[in-house]
Amino acid sequence: MPPRSPLWNLFTTDNQPYSAKDTVHKRIWCQACLEAKLTGLLANQRVLVANGVIRPEDMLKEDVLQQKAKVDVKPISSKSEHMQRHLKSCQAIRQSPEWTEKTLEALRSYETWRSKRTPLVDIPLSQPSLQHFSGTGVPSNPMFQAVSPFTPTAYVSEPPNSPLTKRRKSNTDHISTADSPLGALSVWDAEQQSEFGQDLVRLFTSCNWSWNTANAPQFWLFFGKYLPQAQVPDLSGRMLDSEAERVQEQTRKSIEGSLATYQADG
Repeated sequence: MPPRSPLWNLFTTDNQPYSAKDTVHKRIWCQACLEAKLTGLLANQRVLVANGVIRPEDMLKEDVLQQKAKVDVKPISSKSEHMQRHLKSCQAIRQSPEWTEKTLEALRSYETWRSKRTPLVDIPLSQPSLQHFSGTGVPSNPMFQAVSPFTPTAYVSEPPNSPLTKRRKSNTDHISTADSPLGALSVWDAEQQSEFGQDLVRLFTSCNWSWNTANAPQFWLFFGKYLPQAQVPDLSGRMLDSEAERVQEQTRKSIEGSLATYQADG
């Protein structure tokens, strides 16, 4: 069995397959989620006793409530990307300074562990995407040097002079999250989150950044510190397809009815 990554320190498993279709990975539970659920169940019992609904001797033992918490909390796959994705959006972690610190430490250890297991590929310094970040042609941020996110990648470009749209105001914009670890107070609604994801795709494509950058812990921890209302989404797949279709349709409309030339070899 291959060695487990440091991310496993934040999860627990019963060693059962995740699903009938995925027997390779285990089903796992976030320890912070289980702890939060157990705390809620214990508090509910105390309220029932205080209100005379149940007798103190009828209270369920903590080990029984722990099993109930596992039933109530949905497990996830033990794939590393699934574990990281959960840690990005876990409200139980965001609302606990202790779990926030544990998560940050585990993610730092995971980056070190992953870099030792996966050799870095040298990137030619002649790539324009690198030379814009420092006078020497090398990204000035050591974190960027470690994970080499600015690799050449195919991208969809906007038609010239494409106007920028203003972000829709949030009804939680006035709320300060300075005292909350990773911004635990509020999260954007689905519409705002979707708009943020689309704009993030356009930022990545226009800058020719690698999609893997969005999965780097340091990237979403930066957003968690300075823009905690937003959750960094997965940029590939549906979101990228949607943006490509939007640009293609916009381009089609801009050239429709115009004269064009065609050339082909052979």
